[in-house]
Amino acid sequence: MTTIERVFEVAEHYNHAISAFEKKLGLSNMTLIAAKKNKASVKDTVLNKVFEVFPEVDPVWLLTGEGKMLRRDNVPDVKAVADYTKEFDRIEKALARLVLDVGEILENQKKKKD
Repeated sequence: MTTIERVFEVAEHYNHAISAFEKKLGLSNMTLIAAKKNKASVKDTVLNKVFEVFPEVDPVWLLTGEGKMLRRDNVPDVKAVADYTKEFDRIEKALARLVLDVGEILENQKKKKD
């Protein structure tokens, strides 16, 4: 697969028609289609625009085809997000219990004073 074909794959990954993808990158209409048709190499300016607009795209993959399309460090790990959500829920419940306990303690202290 060529670099221009991988650029098209990025557009497909993000569900963009090529014309919309070109617009998002600030390119003239038909720039990518003409490059693909002519089997031309992709200009650095186009590649830089892809990296600027889609920072999660792995430059090594785009240039060489090695590895995966998306960089691991910019892609949320679904399991980690789920784990954080569970931990947040646990902490939120613990805080709610603490607030109730503190309220009870304060109420008991107030009753003792009265």
